[in-house]
Amino acid sequence: MFAGIGGICLGYKLNGCKLVWANEKDKYACETYRLNFGDSYLVQGDILDVPDKEIPKFDILTAGFPCQAFSSVGLQQGFDDPRGNLFF
Repeated sequence: MFAGIGGICLGYKLNGCKLVWANEKDKYACETYRLNFGDSYLVQGDILDVPDKEIPKFDILTAGFPCQAFSSVGLQQGFDDPRGNLFF
């Protein structure tokens, strides 16, 4: 979840894990992710629009933290920004 360009995915892949599903909303991050990992399991779009049944079974779920709500580049609204609560 919140795969970005795939940093977390790369770490797991390099350690022998099989990647079965990834999700990212940002279209530019998805372009880079596809160049690095292919397109077979990346779901582009808002995680809130992905039905649970479309996520395959997995042993480990990782999620990059959606940092825009807390970033100094963003508005720093933290938990008052809906993106700051997505990991719950």
